[in-house]
Amino acid sequence: MSSQSVMARWVALVLAAAGLMLGGCDDDDEGESPYVGLYAVEGHTLSSMGCDDPMDLVDSCFRCVLTKPYFKIKQASFFGATILSAVECDAVDACDDDDDPDTIDLSVFFSERQGDGWYGDTTLAVHAGASCDYTRTRYHLDSSSPDVITVRRVDHTNTPESASGMLDSDACGDLIDTPPDEGDLVCDETETVTARRVE
Repeated sequence: MSSQSVMARWVALVLAAAGLMLGGCDDDDEGESPYVGLYAVEGHTLSSMGCDDPMDLVDSCFRCVLTKPYFKIKQASFFGATILSAVECDAVDACDDDDDPDTIDLSVFFSERQGDGWYGDTTLAVHAGASCDYTRTRYHLDSSSPDVITVRRVDHTNTPESASGMLDSDACGDLIDTPPDEGDLVCDETETVTARRVE
């Protein structure tokens, strides 16, 4: 991968994170979210070839939303917007070992509340030679019972036939602000993690 492609990748990620933090509309007047807490992973499925036929994840996955047996949902506020974040850990005690308890991890975060669930989006546009690869990742946090939550990641990518495949470097980066039409995106991969609150 060229240095230009690497730079485009990081710029896109930073812009996506900044846009979500500044664009969040949920304030923290309602206090702490009921999702905040420590969880143990109970189930993990992945559909790596499209979004159908999820399979139990038995091997490691570097792209997965969560890879460790425990995680902590944390809450923070940026410019009046509430952000929830999933922070991974290897053991129960490690999840509470924070130098700054208000620090969150922006690699998996939720900034938009819809009903009882939370959503987060990141977009990535990488120009590699003659092509532009665009990916939108949608994160979803919801609960099936008071102590069981689901974290879901879905990747939507542009199809090879779409116009974005022929864009130059500058136009490729512009897709962060002006994304492709829904019709040019395909559901490329989905992942679901089910976890139970640790008392």
